[in-house]
Amino acid sequence: MAKRQTVSEVVQHYIRDYIVENKLRPGDQLPPEGDIAETLEVSRVSVRESVKVLQALGIVEVRHGNGLFVRGLNFDALLEILSYSLLFDQSSLKELYQVRKLFETGMLPEVIEHIREEHIQTCYKHLQDWEQNMTQGRPFRDQDRLFHVTLCQAIGNNLLVELENIFWIAYRNAVNKTFPDIAQRAYQITLDNHYKILAAVEARNVELAQQLMADHFEGIKERIEMKVEEAAE
Repeated sequence: MAKRQTVSEVVQHYIRDYIVENKLRPGDQLPPEGDIAETLEVSRVSVRESVKVLQALGIVEVRHGNGLFVRGLNFDALLEILSYSLLFDQSSLKELYQVRKLFETGMLPEVIEHIREEHIQTCYKHLQDWEQNMTQGRPFRDQDRLFHVTLCQAIGNNLLVELENIFWIAYRNAVNKTFPDIAQRAYQITLDNHYKILAAVEARNVELAQQLMADHFEGIKERIEMKVEEAAE
């Protein structure tokens, strides 16, 4: 026997179906909450609660004073769930490390095929800013993220770029909270590795770039395992 839908589920499905059936695009406006309530013969409170759920899922957004709109592609809900779960499960952190390793090494052939000089120079700029900020004691980790995002952007696939951001931010948040005292030397090693990877990409050497990226992640794995062992002592 099929499970009976709650009022909230009915409203959520109605809004989802409305978006699809009317071929709405990100930024397009949906009917007012009052109209939805009247159409479905439910209370405005029920519609408002359903909208909150869809907001949390990144499907719609409420612009106060303007109404309800379709939201563009995003993975905010995935990032929040992933970041939260990683705080309590170190095995998940190791699995995410493996996902990042496979993701980063696997995309390099496509990156090297499509990358243009402007992407390469942007990557060098991120690394130079990283080095300067680190030397001057300023925040530098976002330059690491931007380096990887720029490589993804070379492929021209927005979904890949979004996933890159998700994997990097979730992983970095978990590492920062779990191992807040990673030595400065480790970040210098990471920076040096990035310069080597970029040089291989610039030389269009797929095999070398993939090997350097894999070695880079193996180094990260070793440092994480060392920190786990220290914490257990």
